[in-house]
Amino acid sequence: MDNFEARGRMITPEDKTPAFIMGFLPHEFCKNYVKGKRILDVGCGEGYGSDYMAQFAKEVVAVDPEQDAILHAKKRYKRKNLSFHVMDGTKLIFEDNGFDVVLSIQAIEHIEDYDAHIAEAHRVLKKEGIFIVTAWDKEEIISSMILRGELKKAEDYGKPFDPYHFKEFCENELRNALKKRFRKVEMYHTYGSKRYLDSRKADALCKRKMRKADVLGIRRLIPKGLKTKLARGMVNKIVPKAFPLTGITKKDFHVSKQRKPHSFMLIGLTRKGW
Repeated sequence: MDNFEARGRMITPEDKTPAFIMGFLPHEFCKNYVKGKRILDVGCGEGYGSDYMAQFAKEVVAVDPEQDAILHAKKRYKRKNLSFHVMDGTKLIFEDNGFDVVLSIQAIEHIEDYDAHIAEAHRVLKKEGIFIVTAWDKEEIISSMILRGELKKAEDYGKPFDPYHFKEFCENELRNALKKRFRKVEMYHTYGSKRYLDSRKADALCKRKMRKADVLGIRRLIPKGLKTKLARGMVNKIVPKAFPLTGITKKDFHVSKQRKPHSFMLIGLTRKGW
């Protein structure tokens, strides 16, 4: 086991969980734009998305600032048209106008100077190049936090929910950030099936009850694995057979241009020539 695997900070294909399926959805969306193209994947993490794109692209160059992640990716994913490099997404070493498509999949939240990240993507794109950015939808993050009892109201939201995020974005924030460099931006949204949403809601309500009952904070002393089993046992009483979600597949999720409630992920697509 390498240092990256031992840390366990990023989702890997072995997880086979709804979280992995949700995280993989943007790659399914992007594959239609990468066929036969030269691709830059910024913030590649574990590397599974870059490897997937390399099945369709002419070349995929994947970068991430985490050295352990890149060492792990180089060891695991080997294709002639795929390379991995340790690199800061705000200080790319590549030439101007060198890539057909730049991808930023669940990366922009992890970059403090996200304006510089967007500017660099614009710089390295060819004249008609495409930039695709995805980010968890802040509105749904806040709704879930309220449901779990972690916030009383949306106005109480302060720092990002994820400790590894510098910023979380709502639709207008992501669009406006992109429009500083790109004139036109198309926004897409990702949604889950009713069964998945019902299970998530039941899980959130159980966590709310546990939080409310545990006035002394004892839950913090319970090992994570046991705490998960207890929570899922409570969920199954509310939504029978809710967990484990072994039946959840990519068919339970879809992408739409239409804005509806419970969009868990934002996808921004723009083109340098627009």
